[in-house]
Amino acid sequence: MVARTKKHLTAEQKKNGANYAKLIKGFGLTQVEAARFLGVNERTSRRYASGLWPTPRAVNILFSIMRKRRISAERAERYAGLL
Repeated sequence: MVARTKKHLTAEQKKNGANYAKLIKGFGLTQVEAARFLGVNERTSRRYASGLWPTPRAVNILFSIMRKRRISAERAERYAGLL
């Protein structure tokens, strides 16, 4: 279930949002920069960070690989041939 406002977030939603915010901060990205990197609207990134929307599994996998392999967002884009 997706919460409509921050007041109605479950503990799990808050945790997921905090995890997303922590990950993007660890990569030195703002919510806007993370949105551009992921190819989503800035509002979508804010909703992930607030816990209003669940972070997609693919995003979690990507960020986990990047963190474990110490790959920056810029380097990931280069690997993908996007830069």
